[in-house]
This record gives sequence, structure tokens and C-alpha cells, in this order.
Amino acid sequence: MRSPTIQAAKRRVLRRWLVVGILAALALAAVGCGGDSGGGDPLAGLGGGDGSVPAAAELLPAGVPILITLNTDLDSEQWKLAGAIAERFPSTAGLIDSTLTAMAGDGVDFDTDVRPILGQDVTVAILELAADSPPFAILLQPSDPAKLDEFLARGQSENPTDAPAWRVVDDWYVLADDEATIDTLLAGAEQSSLADDAQFGEIMAALPGDSLARMWISPAVTSELGSQIAADDLAGLESLQALVGGADLGSFDGGGLALLAKEEGVQLVGLTKTTGLAVPATGKAEILELAPAGALGYVSLRDLRESVSRLIDAAIASQPGLETQLAQAEALLGFTIEDDVLPLFDNEHAVYLRPGVPFPEITVVLSPDDSAESMELLAKLLAVAELAGDDLALASEDVEIDGREALKVTITGQTVFFADVEDHLVVTTVLAGIEDFGSSDNMNDDPRFNAARDAAGLPDETAGFVYVDMKGALELISLGGLLGGEGGAAIDPALLENLEPLGSILAYGTGSSDEQRFAALLTIE
Repeated sequence: MRSPTIQAAKRRVLRRWLVVGILAALALAAVGCGGDSGGGDPLAGLGGGDGSVPAAAELLPAGVPILITLNTDLDSEQWKLAGAIAERFPSTAGLIDSTLTAMAGDGVDFDTDVRPILGQDVTVAILELAADSPPFAILLQPSDPAKLDEFLARGQSENPTDAPAWRVVDDWYVLADDEATIDTLLAGAEQSSLADDAQFGEIMAALPGDSLARMWISPAVTSELGSQIAADDLAGLESLQALVGGADLGSFDGGGLALLAKEEGVQLVGLTKTTGLAVPATGKAEILELAPAGALGYVSLRDLRESVSRLIDAAIASQPGLETQLAQAEALLGFTIEDDVLPLFDNEHAVYLRPGVPFPEITVVLSPDDSAESMELLAKLLAVAELAGDDLALASEDVEIDGREALKVTITGQTVFFADVEDHLVVTTVLAGIEDFGSSDNMNDDPRFNAARDAAGLPDETAGFVYVDMKGALELISLGGLLGGEGGAAIDPALLENLEPLGSILAYGTGSSDEQRFAALLTIE
């Protein structure tokens, strides 16, 4: 039996071989040209059956927790698009070359050693999650089998201890740590192959077939994670289970991801299948019409009431006596958490960040059914908190901001403002957060957000989205004296130059209790 040290070394060799192939593909793609990336809502294509089940799944057992299929057809439109993206970064070619050298070592040439062994795709299967170093297998159909035989034999000859085992099945090459792993893998596939798993087939077929990579995540992943948490006996596990809903959370039935190159940048799309999962309803992000333009980051959320309720239940479960204290407070103050506090978190919410001096503005917007009543409730809560003690050094006062009544609250030296604006409860760190809310220059008119929205195909209604203006943030860093000047942090100008092509990130999702879909786009200009 080989020692654990040798087994770990063999896994490192497999990983290095795989990374060499992927990075080499990037090197070739860097000389490619762009193609048509399509358009519209990328989630609309999910479930359309334009993908396919990876052929390698026939050689894998149905219980494989994670499978990743990498597109290694370097003449495909996806790799041409990837090459066009890579060319937008000044140091991409040098980075790939240096990484190839470090990972592959001397004597490995792309054209003569790597390209001939790359077929249409390479499949990586994680075979077990419980192990400290999970075993995995690599499956591929090389363009030149003789060249791959030569490549593997050379590795076996030069370093027989660390070289991976491999076997040819039909025209597939199966690589793993050792022969026993390959035996187990193939025997499991004979009994029940992953290709015959209905959920796997449905999800993989729903993902875009024309992509750089696709990934399958089996239901075993969530059960294994739960077992690991229980085995580690993590503090607060019961509270965590209460927070996420415990037994009422529903079951995870499998999921998939696809990575795509587009003319606008790099996109990740995916879907998950569940049973009985509580998910927010989709809706229109109406706060965009009120939030001021220029946000560096914007998060749109919906219907957090249930999540906040679970958080309170988790706190009660972890702190004996808290439930009694809350009941006493409700009786004393004349309101209840269920009827008065939780309604604050109904409907739509937003959190956004805008540039500010010396610190950026952070604003939270809630949409209770009665914002004026919510302000009154907030005043009561603050009054009670002030009487409860001085541990937080909390103080509040009534102020007027732009003709509106507001609350100024100081907590341990930090100031926060609360106001009822346009039938919303606005909580912000600066006066401008209230003054500018509801102005005519709003996020729907923000050119950068609109460009990101169009590029990502953001639909009118979602369960929520996240937007980050990376270009704006980098510009702020550049203008803020952070390039190594006196008193500033030393940021290499070359680093900023290489980050300059980054535009924005926009991620969003939609779903039901049985299926959730999501997409994220990193724009590269």
C-alpha cells in the first residue's frame, strides 16, 4: 500500500498536469478573435435543452459529488472570445507564460507536448468529499492518443512514485491516483452510471452547451457539508440551523453552473433544483427610481421578514431567558416583534454605497407598508436602548434635514441618520443620503449601471441583484492619492493599469420553491 505522502504527491501531479492543460489553452486562445456573444436575459436560455450530458459521465458512478467539464476545443467560438478578452489586459500573455513555466516546469512545450493531447473537452470528477484530500479522476479523449501515451510514459519514467495511474477504456483515458481508484470508479459506473441519473441529465442539458466550463453539484454535497459541520461540533450549530430554517428549509436536489465568454466579459449562469425551499418572490426594483445615481455598489433585496424572524428565533434558541425578556419588553412598550418590528422588513429593500469624504456613504432603504409608523416605532426603540445602559454610548436627537424630520443617532461615536422619505425608511451614514434620496438624478439614469444592466440582460423582475461599479472604484483609488505618494498606500501603477479593463459586476436571480436560476456578468472593457 502506498503511503499517504505518496498519494498526496500523486494528486499534486494530477492537478499540475490539469492546470498546465488549461493554462496552455488560454495561451493559444489569447491569439484568437472575438465572435458573436448573443444577448438578452441569460436565464431565459436555462432549461431550454441546448446543453448536453458530458460523454465522460458514462464512465463515472452515479454518486459522483462534483463533476467539471472543461471545453478544450481551442478552435471554438468560446475560446476565441476568451482570447479577445485576454488581450484587453496588458500583462495577460506574460502572466500565462510565467504560470505555465512554474506549473509545468522546463521542457514542456505547448505546441509539441500539450496541444496534441487536448480533445474536445476534459472532465474532472471529485470522487469523495469526506477525505482531507479528496480523490479525483480526469477523463479525456485526446486528439493524438500516441502523443498522450508518450507524455504519460515520460512522466512514469522520470518520476514513477508520483506519476498518476491511467487506463484506456474505449477511446477514453482515465487518470487517477492509483489503479484501485480507477477500478472502483469503473465498477461503480457498471452498476449505475452518472449518465443515467435523471436529475444530472436534466440539469446538464439545461445549461448552455457552448461554454468554457460546466459544473454539476450533486445532492451529496449538502449532506456531506452537514455531516462535516456536525463532526466538527461547531459552536452555535443549533442557532445556525434555526436561522436557515432547520427541517423546514427543504432539500437540495442538485445544481449546475456554466462559465461563458462573451464580447462584454465573463459570465456565470446556473440553476439549482430543490424541494420545498422558501425563496423570495420576484418583483421589480422600484427603489432604483429613488436611489441617487453614482452608486459604487447596490444590493436589491426582497421580503426579508422571514429571514429576520429566523434570526430572532436563532437568538432565542441560543440565549436562555431571552424569550422572557422580549415578552416583558413587548408588554412594557406596547408593541410586539411579530406585529410591529417584522413588518419593517416586508416588501423591497436596498443597500448602496456612494463615494464620500473621508468615508463613503452607506445607505439602507426599507419599504414598510407604513413608513411614518415605522419611524415612531424606531423612536421608541431608541429611547428604550438609551435607558438600557451606556455600553453602546448611544444618544439620539430630532433634527431637520432638507425640510424633513429625521433622527440623528450616535452609537459609540458613529453617526447614523433615519428619516421617512418618499414613503420609505432611509437609514444612512451621511446627510446627503437623505437629501439626495428621491432626486431626479437616480440609478435608472446612471449610465454605468444601465450599461451593466444591458450587458447582463437584467430582467425587469428578479428575486434580488448585486451591482458593483469596479471601474468607478478604481478611478476613486487613482484619484485619492493612493499610488504610493506620501501618506498613501503603495499601490503599483502597473497593477491599476492591468485592472483598468474591469467594468462592473452584476449578479441576479429568480426562482420558485422547486427551481432557482441565477447569473453574474463581469464586464471587461
